[in-house]
Amino acid sequence: MFFLIDSNTINFNLPAQSLYTFFTNKNIIIPQVPVVIVCTKTDIPTALPLEAIKNRLGQEIEIIRKANANVTQLDQIGKLGGGSADNIDSDTITLTDNKEPFSFEKTKTPVFWIKISVRDGKIGDLAQYFE
Repeated sequence: MFFLIDSNTINFNLPAQSLYTFFTNKNIIIPQVPVVIVCTKTDIPTALPLEAIKNRLGQEIEIIRKANANVTQLDQIGKLGGGSADNIDSDTITLTDNKEPFSFEKTKTPVFWIKISVRDGKIGDLAQYFE
């Protein structure tokens, strides 16, 4: 699975939402199949460094995870009439327990980060990935 993100972006909500959906959908994710996040437009002077993109995406995914956990918990309690939510079947995978923040290193599938610049012809990391 390849996921492209513009290194010059300032809004990480949409890419974080897409990654969250991918990482939590048990009908999509295959633990042995890696996710490659390709950071494009790294040649632009205002492009964020790879580590900053990783941190910002992680922070946004954590916000989404917490919001969805709260909604899911309320929804499940409502379905059970106030009982335990442990036995409700779901198509989602839990990213972390509620005490631990999201981390790309702890996802169910390996995540690799590559930066490229098509304009400058700097696609070596991507080419190496396929070798």
